Amino acid sequence: MVRDFRSAYAELGGGGEPRIVALQYFSIGDDHADASVANLRSYDAWPGDWTEGIAQSAARSEGDLRTRQAAFEDLGVDEFIRDPSVAALDQVDHLADVVLA
Repeated sequence: MVRDFRSAYAELGGGGEPRIVALQYFSIGDDHADASVANLRSYDAWPGDWTEGIAQSAARSEGDLRTRQAAFEDLGVDEFIRDPSVAALDQVDHLADVVLA
């Protein structure tokens, strides 16, 4: 989508470089997976057919977080927002382990 957006932006006469911001849901740890899916199904119920895809797309491991971060960096994303999909403080520690490594 990032490449398509940049192309459309240029084709439609956008000036300069657009600022690209991406959002990623995550929950690290097998003990959080079910709650994460349930939370995302509830929170993101509004897009209908897309809801299940959103619920299942959350990163579920530190390795997955690292892989996605690298992919977004390779695409030139300017800002990468990560949103824990469970209310558990350990998620902040898991994210810090990835981001600060």
